[in-house]
Amino acid sequence: MVQHVTIAPTTAGYSATFAPASPQARFVAFQNGAAAPAASLALGQVVGLSSSANAADYLIITPDSLVDGATTLASYRQQKGLPAAVVAPRPDL
Repeated sequence: MVQHVTIAPTTAGYSATFAPASPQARFVAFQNGAAAPAASLALGQVVGLSSSANAADYLIITPDSLVDGATTLASYRQQKGLPAAVVAPRPDL
């Protein structure tokens, strides 16, 4: 369980900030009232996001199969002035 979460409004919605219990900690975020829960989940690791050089207001975490579409969406958000990033988690080893 993630504790001490700070949620703040942004121009695009909200942001959530927290410190994981350890660098190896895993977490999943869900939006209350989402249309449907995920049919399945697979663990993976997103690396390199802790660097301040990787800041983004709009983060898309997607499987490899959806990277092209996610990149198109991120480009659209960038054109609207919203710094965006796309990452594809590495499968857990």
